[in-house]
Amino acid sequence: RNFLTKMASIVFSDYRLITHFADKCQEDIERTGCGRAHPDKDDSPHSQGATIECLEKDVGNLNSQCKHEILRIAEMQADDYHEDRQLFYACRDDRERLCTRTKAGGGKVYRCLFRHKFDKEMSSDCREKLTTRQRLMQSNYKVNFALTEACRADVKRYHCFKNIDIETRNGKLSTILLCLEDKLKQDKKVSPECITELKE
Repeated sequence: RNFLTKMASIVFSDYRLITHFADKCQEDIERTGCGRAHPDKDDSPHSQGATIECLEKDVGNLNSQCKHEILRIAEMQADDYHEDRQLFYACRDDRERLCTRTKAGGGKVYRCLFRHKFDKEMSSDCREKLTTRQRLMQSNYKVNFALTEACRADVKRYHCFKNIDIETRNGKLSTILLCLEDKLKQDKKVSPECITELKE
């Protein structure tokens, strides 16, 4: 856990320090133009995060190795929304306005923000970042920290990973949800915590 926190801190200071990230994503960075400097953002301490954010928006069209790296980063951010700097800065006012009583950690702030995504008070910038985050969650269920933690034992017990992408080892959210929902229909035992997350 401490290692992931340290890695996450590195991620947001300079994406080039992530092991193999630049090598595996170089082709996609060049193809998408995601590595271009933005003159109006050059003075930002988190400007490299813009490259990751840019690639996240195009996650479905990345080569498999780069996609794996992007989803790995999103997974490291899943516990605490503070670690997703682009989303944090876009949503901090929304969080204060809509989720002020929600404590950070365990993916709780993400969940609260998702619930308010279509509120009139939600800023368009925050809504856009949340949509990108949801796209990442669809590609790999581990990007949803609360679901991963609550359903870990059930996913393992029912071998819900048998149909995952072998090359990237990413489990699509839809695959996991369908597997667990199928077990519920068969009256198989699924933990109450997992059922709560499935309803979410």
